[in-house]
Amino acid sequence: MKNQKSLILVGLLAMAGIAAAQSNVSKKLQPIYSKMDSLSLNKDVAGLSKYMNSVATKDFVFVSKAIPNMPSQTKTLAQTMATMSAYLPMIASVDTYKSKIAKITESGNTVTVDVNQTMAMTTAAGSSGPSHKIVQVTTDEDTWVKQGGSYKLKASKMLSVAVTQDGKQLPSF
Repeated sequence: MKNQKSLILVGLLAMAGIAAAQSNVSKKLQPIYSKMDSLSLNKDVAGLSKYMNSVATKDFVFVSKAIPNMPSQTKTLAQTMATMSAYLPMIASVDTYKSKIAKITESGNTVTVDVNQTMAMTTAAGSSGPSHKIVQVTTDEDTWVKQGGSYKLKASKMLSVAVTQDGKQLPSF
């Protein structure tokens, strides 16, 4: 009975240690996500690009999720920023951009973070028709590596995406 209590106590202490370590990592990474959210909310692609270059590894890649009529794509940071810049004229406003860490897994100097992101935007009215309210909800798996005492974003892989237009689910998602 005493050994069982000891094992339970050791298990609880280990779980508390893991939770504390995850909380510590979350405290370091959530402000980075919040800064990226703020720059995205303000449609500041130049500022976001500069900031991303400071927090990402040189070999950073973004991997999109394959959806009907669009295969998965792998892009460098420069390609990702160029895509954002190309879409910017179609966006009248970014109304919401919020990233929340859902799960953290540590392994040596690597941290895998599942991030839930919600973005709401209003498209610009134009020759293709009226403006629309678009809401995109994604779950990404981000890989961070510890370099020189700080974390650098090495990869971001989109695990899931759901998009609505004017409150209706888009059929291709």
